[in-house]
Amino acid sequence: MKKILTVEKLVHGGKGICRTDEGVIFVDMVAPGDTIEIETDAIQKIQKTMHATAISIHTPSAMRRKAQCPYFGICGGCDWLYLTYESQIAIKKQIISETLTRLGKIKEIPDIETFTSPEFSYRRRVQFKIDSRKKKAGFFKKKSSDIVDINTCPLLCDPINTFLGKIRENLGTIKPHIDEVKAIAGNDANGAYSTVASYPCFADASTANTEICCEGLVFPVLGNGFFQGNRFCTPQLGAWAAAHCKGDMFLDLYGGSGFFSVFLAKNFKKGLLVESIPSHTNMAEKTFVKNGITSVQIKNAQAMTVLNHVATEKTSIDWCVVDPPRTGLEKGMCAALHAANCRTILYVSCDVATQARDAGILINQMGYRLEKTAFFDMYPQTHHMETVMILSRP
Repeated sequence: MKKILTVEKLVHGGKGICRTDEGVIFVDMVAPGDTIEIETDAIQKIQKTMHATAISIHTPSAMRRKAQCPYFGICGGCDWLYLTYESQIAIKKQIISETLTRLGKIKEIPDIETFTSPEFSYRRRVQFKIDSRKKKAGFFKKKSSDIVDINTCPLLCDPINTFLGKIRENLGTIKPHIDEVKAIAGNDANGAYSTVASYPCFADASTANTEICCEGLVFPVLGNGFFQGNRFCTPQLGAWAAAHCKGDMFLDLYGGSGFFSVFLAKNFKKGLLVESIPSHTNMAEKTFVKNGITSVQIKNAQAMTVLNHVATEKTSIDWCVVDPPRTGLEKGMCAALHAANCRTILYVSCDVATQARDAGILINQMGYRLEKTAFFDMYPQTHHMETVMILSRP
């Protein structure tokens, strides 16, 4: 049986919602205002929610456009390429606001500062999926581990697309056990591209490491290391943090290889970067040396352990940066931040839902106030986003 539905809006996770007498139905690859047709017999129930696929679009939304990629709908990467970029930004801001209100139970939300990116050629970091036996190089198919063989990706910057071409030329010589190639493009102080680092390396095509210059700062990066992928928004993110965070002492929890510490070092007398992964702290040491930073210490430890020590020693902390994984702060971290008397928190997140959950606890239970929030569109053509909050307490 077929049914005609109207898409009300898109929500966290990128799906559209349609309200029916039977309840809300979540639908992929739709736009607010679409009138769509679904097959009711094909509705799936996943964790008490209903999901369907649009088999046709009767009336397309004004937010739609033709997706400019031959792999769209097959490759699992871009899920919003069919939306105009202006619509993507508006939808993401709405999702942020609604998620903070609904999940975080936050009543007062300041205006969301917005930092956009060029739509295409923005991505400097990538993970290519490889099958040398079948002579394939590209990305996973949507909801599958099958590889979509691609020649070029419109999201990737030119050096990475060129590097993909080199991989394709060498597919016959890649060992069968290699199923992934990670790569990142470096740049010099003028913004011009330099070497591409990859893991594994390819002779005459990549090196083991490179450097990324960002707002006058230098970040050494390994081919299999982490650095924000958007070459336009990343400097804006660091500069925004530096413009707001100033004082005597800061903590940088989940500090990775030191991105925020490097940007904040000049604004504080001293700082402490805390990271549990040794390879990240090793890279942070190299990054600090490269930038002449001596005022920030590095500790290879769990964030909770350090916060408990800060609380016991009654160390005065002016700012605490938290940039946790997608799962957000672990249980007890909000209470630990409060007990350590972290007066101001810069919370960076790639998942606004877990961020809203944590911010709601800090605000509604720990007495913090949401002072500022900003949205950096690190991932155009997808539903993913980077959000930053400043929370303070008296």
